[in-house]
Amino acid sequence: MTEMGFLEKVIANSSLTKLFHKWLGIGKLLRQIEAGRPKRILELGCGVGTTTSFIAEKFTQADITALDYDEGQIKTAKARQSANDRLKNVTFVTGDAANLKFKPSSFDVVL
Repeated sequence: MTEMGFLEKVIANSSLTKLFHKWLGIGKLLRQIEAGRPKRILELGCGVGTTTSFIAEKFTQADITALDYDEGQIKTAKARQSANDRLKNVTFVTGDAANLKFKPSSFDVVL
């Protein structure tokens, strides 16, 4: 797998990016999805799990698979997961969003 560059990681993992995702990005999208409805969710490009935590907070009953191509980001996400009970229904995996290994119709929602 590939890794993000240093500057990419700084920007993607910044507090400003987190606020953007929460209020304008993923937050706005999550408000469009009916709570409790999806049972299996796939998040592509999860990074260190910042937006994953927003998804897990809203969909507590769903099984969430969070995928990123950068192994370092996934390692950090897994470390954060062990300290955050809100992420107990999340599986972090390394993979390529352009070459998914899941069976068709495996997920109710893909973000």
